[in-house]
Amino acid sequence: MKNKLLLGAVLVSVITGCSSQQSNLMVTPYVSIKHESVNVLTSNKAEQLRNSWKEDVNEKSHSITRETQVAMAIVDAVDDDIEPILAHQPINKTVYFQFSRDKVRTSFNDMLKKNATYLKQNLASRLLVVGFTDEKGSVDYNYDLGQRRADNVCKKLVKLGVRKVQLTCESYGETHPADSAHTNEARTRNRRALLVY
Repeated sequence: MKNKLLLGAVLVSVITGCSSQQSNLMVTPYVSIKHESVNVLTSNKAEQLRNSWKEDVNEKSHSITRETQVAMAIVDAVDDDIEPILAHQPINKTVYFQFSRDKVRTSFNDMLKKNATYLKQNLASRLLVVGFTDEKGSVDYNYDLGQRRADNVCKKLVKLGVRKVQLTCESYGETHPADSAHTNEARTRNRRALLVY
């Protein structure tokens, strides 16, 4: 709880320190909150803070400072039990491929349908589909194969109703292996497309 209050104080000081009358700078604090600990302030404590700020405002000729506005917004956001969007994203986000193939197997249709449903319900969400390969073959071949894998996953998602504007397809080829061992099992884990929200 002290960490969240400290974070709020830091955000307030950063925002007020960066603001000026003629500035076009927009400061958007990005806070990562674990789902289990979202409710940091109890309703009573939040209400006490709001009341103390209201008293402050009444004493200072009915004006609210920017610092007070930001602090009140942070308390309200935390008090409203905002759930991170990540809690609603599909869990399975990896499609595996056979050696030197780029065709998406039917065994991944259900997983892709769940991801497509999520994207259709959250039109502001964007998805990066990254194709990977194992280390066998030339660097150029593996890059192209990774791109075809990512493209085929994107095509499946579009057929399931996802808007193209929500998708970006990239290849990392043989770089960034899931398993760096040089065994058949490791190569199998490396032949994949990863869905990154």
